[in-house]
Amino acid sequence: MVLDLIENGWCPMSLDLVDPIAALKIISRDPTLKTPVQLVGGRTISPVDLQREYFAAAQKTPAGRIQIPMDARRVARGAR
Repeated sequence: MVLDLIENGWCPMSLDLVDPIAALKIISRDPTLKTPVQLVGGRTISPVDLQREYFAAAQKTPAGRIQIPMDARRVARGAR
């Protein structure tokens, strides 16, 4: 879903990570999903909120252009 957003130019620029590799390591090692990651511009965001932002962006795309996985729908609703 995120790659589709990026490849089609629909990814919100406000979600650019300062260091995507470091963010991936932080997120993958945090079972609580609460450790924030740094965005360009100085803002931080939790992994779950980051996923919710991508989900919201995917919902705004033209109908049928992006497949939204069921796990993304659950996270967006607050379920795990």
